[in-house]
Amino acid sequence: MDRIVLLITSLFLLSPVVVAQIAIKGHVVGETFAEYVLKEGLDLGFCQHLAQLPPKDTRDLKNTQDQREACRGLLVARNGGFAEVKQGDDWTAVFDGGKLAAISIMTVRDFAGAVEELTRKYGAVTEQTIIVVQNDYGCGFDTRHAKWFLADGAAIVADEHLDYLTSFVGYERSVEIVFVSRDAVQQYGSGAREPTWRS
Repeated sequence: MDRIVLLITSLFLLSPVVVAQIAIKGHVVGETFAEYVLKEGLDLGFCQHLAQLPPKDTRDLKNTQDQREACRGLLVARNGGFAEVKQGDDWTAVFDGGKLAAISIMTVRDFAGAVEELTRKYGAVTEQTIIVVQNDYGCGFDTRHAKWFLADGAAIVADEHLDYLTSFVGYERSVEIVFVSRDAVQQYGSGAREPTWRS
């Protein structure tokens, strides 16, 4: 998700145009960490316990590595730090400063369909670009990118990716949609702080 910082940074430069509150996956970007925990019904006591166990004590637990990683992120977020917490296979909650700064969703939907759905809900696209990427053999591929700037200062970014599967299958296109809170647009857009976005 290193691309997210660049996308958020570019959001700061344009003025907002559309009015809508971003509610996704049962959450509102910008909500507090406490609100997030309450909605998810999370047990941070379990996270504290799991984080304190030595790795050898967790070898036999199902999905333990994913749970440990999520718990580490949640404990950092609880203390106001920057953390990305993977929620299943398709979305990630991004926390900073005690708030839900962004929600990132990966989908194998086609880009045009994703843009159409987002446009219906949030209004016209503010900015669209095409970026040519190359594979190791020099072949170029177009990837599409779209941004929406909302009147409350929040933003949405749709970013098309090419994922290499195998030499027999080739590439698969996927779309990452990032819903970004107003505070995150202001903080990262100013260039004052560059977080380390993990993929």
